[in-house]
Amino acid sequence: MAMRRKWDLRGFADEVNGLDMQAFRERFPDPFLLVKTGGRGWPSVFGAVLCDETEKSPTEVYAKTPGKDPGGDLVFVVAKSGRNEFADMITIGRSVSNDIILVHPYLSKMHAYLRKAKDGRGWVVVDPGSSNGTLVRKQRLETNVLYDLTPGDRIQFGGAVVSYFLDVEGMYDTVQGYLLLRGGE
Repeated sequence: MAMRRKWDLRGFADEVNGLDMQAFRERFPDPFLLVKTGGRGWPSVFGAVLCDETEKSPTEVYAKTPGKDPGGDLVFVVAKSGRNEFADMITIGRSVSNDIILVHPYLSKMHAYLRKAKDGRGWVVVDPGSSNGTLVRKQRLETNVLYDLTPGDRIQFGGAVVSYFLDVEGMYDTVQGYLLLRGGE
C-alpha cells in the first residue's frame, strides 16, 4: 500500500497523536511542506494566509490568529509521488503531474522543485522559470539556481502561497503545538 503524502493539519494531527518523537521519525523520515490556508485573497479550492514578513514559524502564525483553527493548513510529505519522470525532483505546481499539487491561479504548472543537496544531507529549492516567482527568506529566487533550504524556512510560491519547509523535528513540534491549541489533546 502506498504511503499517504497529503493531509490537512487536523487530520494529520489526529493520525499521529500519541506517537513519541522516535515513532514519528520512523514513520515519516522525509521532510515536510506545511502550506498555510485560510481564505484571505485566494479564490480557489483552498485559501492562503498572506502572512506578514515578521512570522518566522508556523507556531508564530497560529499565535497571531487566535480563534482561527489552523487545522485546514495542508501537510505534504516531501517525497516522490510517481506522477512524473523527474526521479531526483519533488515537483510543486498546479499541474496534476506534480508531486505536490497546489491549485492556485498565481502558480505555474510546474512552479518549483525540491531535491536533495549534492552532499545528500540537506535540501535545495529551484524555481525553473515560473511566471510569478518564488521567495525564500524574503529573497526572490533566480531562475534555475539551487538555493539551500534550512528547516523552518518560509517559502512563498507565486507571491501568494505561503509554506514552511520543516524537518521531522519541526513537523513533530508543529503538531504538538497544534494539539495544545486544539485543547491539550
